[in-house]
Amino acid sequence: MACILPSILCIISIESSTQRAMGRIRGRLWLLNYRLKLIKMHREPHLLIADDDPRVIDYYRLALGLPATPEEQDTDQELDEMFSLLEGEDPLQEHAPSHCRAVTVSQGLDALRVFGEMAAAGTPFDLVLLDMRMPPGIDGLETALGLREQNPNLPIIFFTAYSDYKNELLEEQIGEGFSLLRKPIDEALLRREIQKMLPDELCFELPK
Repeated sequence: MACILPSILCIISIESSTQRAMGRIRGRLWLLNYRLKLIKMHREPHLLIADDDPRVIDYYRLALGLPATPEEQDTDQELDEMFSLLEGEDPLQEHAPSHCRAVTVSQGLDALRVFGEMAAAGTPFDLVLLDMRMPPGIDGLETALGLREQNPNLPIIFFTAYSDYKNELLEEQIGEGFSLLRKPIDEALLRREIQKMLPDELCFELPK
């Protein structure tokens, strides 16, 4: 009996240590899962912007603090190299902070193609900004109908400089979950409308 008792105590001790180790593992897994949820909740919104006017696309980039295009990044790198050779500071080094990610296209059919590609890649868009008229291709309404076939709950913001599109007509065609803004686009209104249309779990900070 005296020989058995230490063995039993040893087994109990091992089981207790194992339980404590498993408890620590469960705690760490819970913390990791919690942190992943926080990251997901605070990710930047992913926007798709379709407008046939390059000047409007540039306006969106400035208003929303979008990252530079590859061409702009190449120019920035050349400027950085030039100023480094001159041993001076680049006055253009400060860029506007990014408040969202975006892909820009100039035609409705391109918007449909890119939307499908991003969804298939696991990086779907959270919101689409559509110009109503994008000649020579399909218009914003037809584009929106195609997008809603892929995602019936997709939020959409339409932009138009004309009065032939009314909220009632759009609601009959695509239902709810859209807004219609008139051009010229007010910068503050644009930001507020994007913030309103995005899901609550996304982090869209209004540029100051």
